[in-house]
Amino acid sequence: CGATVVLCSATQPCLEKAAHPMEGSLQELVPHDPALWAPFRRTRIIDAGVRRLEEIPDFAQEILDSANSLLVVCNTKRQACFLYEKLRRNNAVVCFHLSAAMCQAHRKAVLKQISAALDDSRRGGSKVLCVSTQVIEAGVDVSFGSVIRLTAGMDNAVQTAGRCNRNAERTLGDVFAYEDADGEGLNTLVDLRDGALALDELRATGRWADDELFNAAPVTDYFRRFYGKRSAQGWDAAGLLAQHIGRQLPCLYGWNFPAMEADFHLITPGQQVILVPYGEEGEQLRRDILQLAERHIMPGRELYRRLQRISVSIYAAEYDQLHPHLETLHPDADIRMLSTPALYSELTGLQRSSKPLPAESLIC
Repeated sequence: CGATVVLCSATQPCLEKAAHPMEGSLQELVPHDPALWAPFRRTRIIDAGVRRLEEIPDFAQEILDSANSLLVVCNTKRQACFLYEKLRRNNAVVCFHLSAAMCQAHRKAVLKQISAALDDSRRGGSKVLCVSTQVIEAGVDVSFGSVIRLTAGMDNAVQTAGRCNRNAERTLGDVFAYEDADGEGLNTLVDLRDGALALDELRATGRWADDELFNAAPVTDYFRRFYGKRSAQGWDAAGLLAQHIGRQLPCLYGWNFPAMEADFHLITPGQQVILVPYGEEGEQLRRDILQLAERHIMPGRELYRRLQRISVSIYAAEYDQLHPHLETLHPDADIRMLSTPALYSELTGLQRSSKPLPAESLIC
């Protein structure tokens, strides 16, 4: 359509090798010049081998013996909760937890505490440790001395590395990548599984040292391997291309954009949103919603924005189990809040049910 698209990423995919590559002129604005990349090299990836989750607390303690701060990034909420409960027992370390089981306001408050603790640690205060899911991988301005990342691909490793030595406090920060021997959640997290396999293949070639893997050429090689892990249909499990694009590709006028938009979901549908009683803000919003319900007034856009700060998304099976603990604040707007405070922890957020839940409910 005569449009120009500019893509900027630390892990730029090799789009020219995609199943349906961009037509026209695909140019790199920044050439693959090692001299341009060198000033931005702040971290190195270190292969930590294959380990069971139970081994990570001891491994983390070894790293903390020589570093003032450590970030551990997990793939599931269960992994993060398990490691947090183990590691917080060390009274010499200030320990934090982050995951999507915590509402936005809760995560923001904890991130503020983490930043203050890191500043204090750099001035000689206590060591800092944070156990998180992938919620910390993007858009978070914190800088840890070292990082441990569970099974992941190059793109996730680079995002995690962005939270390590962010302000160049050291010559190089260490990103320890290890393979989870249990493989929890990887049948559901197929992108992470295939990404980890592609990264293993890339490192096995021996073409680049560990501290060179985040450069442009290795990243391009990684994505070529990553794309090869699944057929084109594997990236389009819903079959949207076959349903909504003309048979003679590329056929501009054969694209059914409205239908594609309606059927495409970046996140698999089936999640429910509930409110949690977090802090004074949660109680105030509860009162505001109840007052509107009494007067049969639907919430406005601004109020919905405020509600996002105390909301948590859960899958249908988890919603069904929590249903007895939910209070309907506004029947017409279908707004429900957790009514059992004990099910929301000030440390780890929404508590898991004791009953078995589907694997996808453990993610993030």
